[in-house]
Amino acid sequence: MSNILSEVHPELVAEWSDKNLPLTPDRITYGSNKVVWWKGACGHEWQTSVKARSNGENCPICSGARVIEGINDLA
Repeated sequence: MSNILSEVHPELVAEWSDKNLPLTPDRITYGSNKVVWWKGACGHEWQTSVKARSNGENCPICSGARVIEGINDLA
């Protein structure tokens, strides 16, 4: 069985940011602790490890884990 991110979690390929180039989802393992850029369907961009995303971590702004003034600050 492969441990390549693009094969194990193909749904994450669409959220892989071009900021990571030349690194691509077919050249990194799904359990890697390397921190890379992600761009969610929501349009937000953030950095977290490949392993965290493989374990189900999503956009920290939409999930309320990170507060951004004017977006999710309740003001």
